[in-house]
Amino acid sequence: MHPLETYLQELRATRSSGAAVKETSFYPALANLLNEIGKTLKPKVRCIINLQNVGAGLPDGGLFTEEQIRNNTGDLLAGAIPARGAIEAKGTSADAWRIAESKQVKNYWSRYRQVLVTNYRDFVLVGADSEGTRTILETYRLASDEQDFWRKAVHPRAVADRQGESFDGFLKRVMLYQAALATPRDLAWFLASYAREAKFRIAAGDLPALAGIRAAMEEALGLKFEGARGDHFFRSALIQTLFYGIFSSVGALEQESPAQRPREQVRVGHGGALPPRADPAEALPRGRRTGPTGDDEPAGGTRLGGSSVESRGPRLFLRQLRGGPRRPVLLRAIPGSLRSGPPGP
Repeated sequence: MHPLETYLQELRATRSSGAAVKETSFYPALANLLNEIGKTLKPKVRCIINLQNVGAGLPDGGLFTEEQIRNNTGDLLAGAIPARGAIEAKGTSADAWRIAESKQVKNYWSRYRQVLVTNYRDFVLVGADSEGTRTILETYRLASDEQDFWRKAVHPRAVADRQGESFDGFLKRVMLYQAALATPRDLAWFLASYAREAKFRIAAGDLPALAGIRAAMEEALGLKFEGARGDHFFRSALIQTLFYGIFSSVGALEQESPAQRPREQVRVGHGGALPPRADPAEALPRGRRTGPTGDDEPAGGTRLGGSSVESRGPRLFLRQLRGGPRRPVLLRAIPGSLRSGPPGP
């Protein structure tokens, strides 16, 4: 059974019991979900509910690596900081984006540097931007609102079939944001994960929005994308072109000296630059913010934090591959239009 299906079943069973309270009764289902995803990683990541107060209050949980648990003797993880961040959970009626901006979460972030905020249906990852400032890195939405969420929970397998792979990818990225990119394979996994998310969004979105790019690709390649197989090939080709382009552009830029770089390059954060080309991903379907939780936003969407393309630059990226800063900085170069979640209140 898929972890998302199990998660929804457990939430619904707890709620249907009539004995649950709106927040803490759902902790076991959340912990089980995160542990199922975490055990697939290397090192494994484990969720521990109700952390000790280490100077910033009492988070609802934390994400610890296997090494932290294995290497601690005596009292288990007494006073330890969860290597993959803290967790703050509220009831399903709460607004996760407002919670993410609360004083409580800001205090947690100042101590733990990463906080996963959730109301069990929306997930908001609070971390640091390229300048070390608190920001929303990424978000995920299982349903448009609370009522829609509980309606979907009645059919957990159907939800898992549609959103399971995308949701898995989001949670794995949450658990890996704080990990160092030690090898090219680590980087490749992150890029592939975002590529799958982008492909998921295109398949679930309004394909006519891509008509201009589709026509241009057909003209350039001298072929037509026809029928269901043609649609699939077009989406795959578009995503591969975008993500290979990101990787290749940053790599090529790294090999140039500053004097060789075109004067018209657009600065994107500290130390990075991208040429001012039209962003083909701007045609990708994206949700609209209409209510306090963005009712028009398609469920299953992931949002990368920030309002523009950010990058700490290719040199920091290469330094990270050599065991430098613990941030997947190249991912900031992913086109801003792939940031699909609601922007928050």
